[in-house]
Amino acid sequence: MMKLYNLISESNDSNVTYTELTPVDRKLLQFMYDKGISQNTDKLIYKFLKDTLAIDDLETQVRLINLYMLNAPSARKHKRGFLDMDKVVELDTTASNDYIKVLSEFKGIPETFVVEVYKGDIRDYYNTYLPEYRIFDVARGGYETYQIARDYDEAWNAAQTRVYDIIQSEGYDALNQEWLMDYVQPDEREIELYVREGTEERVRDYDEDELREELFGYNSEEWNEYEGAEDDTKLYKEEIKKLSLEIQEKEFKKDNVESELIVLEKDIERLDYYSDDETNYRDMEYSEEIEELQSTYNNYKRIFDELETYLEESYRELDKLQTNLEESKTLLEKYSGESLIEMYIEEVTANRTEEFVDDIDSFLDYGSMEISEAYEYGYIDIDKDKVMEGAVSDDGLGHWLAGYDGYENEETITQEDGNYSDTFYLFRNN
Repeated sequence: MMKLYNLISESNDSNVTYTELTPVDRKLLQFMYDKGISQNTDKLIYKFLKDTLAIDDLETQVRLINLYMLNAPSARKHKRGFLDMDKVVELDTTASNDYIKVLSEFKGIPETFVVEVYKGDIRDYYNTYLPEYRIFDVARGGYETYQIARDYDEAWNAAQTRVYDIIQSEGYDALNQEWLMDYVQPDEREIELYVREGTEERVRDYDEDELREELFGYNSEEWNEYEGAEDDTKLYKEEIKKLSLEIQEKEFKKDNVESELIVLEKDIERLDYYSDDETNYRDMEYSEEIEELQSTYNNYKRIFDELETYLEESYRELDKLQTNLEESKTLLEKYSGESLIEMYIEEVTANRTEEFVDDIDSFLDYGSMEISEAYEYGYIDIDKDKVMEGAVSDDGLGHWLAGYDGYENEETITQEDGNYSDTFYLFRNN
């Protein structure tokens, strides 16, 4: 609770008047002073007046409380305290205005029990500070302080001002963080840079299997491509080995057949040398042998030609397999070494950035940051105007202006013609 002395000290100079102390006032005030009653605790003063001094008259209680709290500091300057003081400061409670009237009607108390604490500063938007008035609550024997708005717009602007002041002094941490998330806008570029930097720092700590596993988790097509390349590489190696052995065998067989053909050719040539077309000597003596040799030669030549054809096709197939193997190896190299690291950084950065932009909560968890930190570093933006508007709209005027109970109270002034004024809005704040 704000102390009465401070309230009075902060009041308009026009509300301050001077009064002469009666001998009774002097004695009563000095008695409280001698008992060490603090001028800063109105409840204790009220209790002392009521219980110790047996003063039950409400107006007398209020008057003595005001006099004591306002003038006790000055009494310390005098040798005999209040006994040496004739003229003292008194709060003039006779002046009335609409705020006093509406609070008087709202509480059902005399206007003299309502005192201006702060005149207010009414401006547009979030620069509005409502007038503040203190009343003496007869029922509980204590003071209450209220802020008063002449209309809903004033109250709304004052509530936004309260939110604005909290943000300025305490930051966004003072607001409900889950609620605040609705007003957070990610900065995609800054988030991407943050993710990339972190990914580049961590990537060297992973082995290639770990990198590939995480990488393929983002893109199943890449996983299929890599697995296919692994299977193809194994298969091509096996087929190349098998075909190479077959070619080796066929080449060996071809060489043997070729050697046989050379021998047959020479034998045929030797026998054919002795043949005489005119006398048909060949037909008579060597024809049968030559035919047998020629038949054998033809068989070997057929085998030789088949081997050559097979080898030509096999070499073409071998070339194709080797080309395919190199392509598979190249694809595997794509997912290995520096190429894998670069691909991992790009893929992870792109996917996590997209994830974090869509779900800023996950980004905050990733960076172990509060909203205020992310805002300070520029990873997110917060529309302050929308935050203030949303806070007042969602929580209500009373939540921000009525610090005591959170209630928004409405009251009107009964005018001389019997009609009522426009609605005032009152908020208890002590």
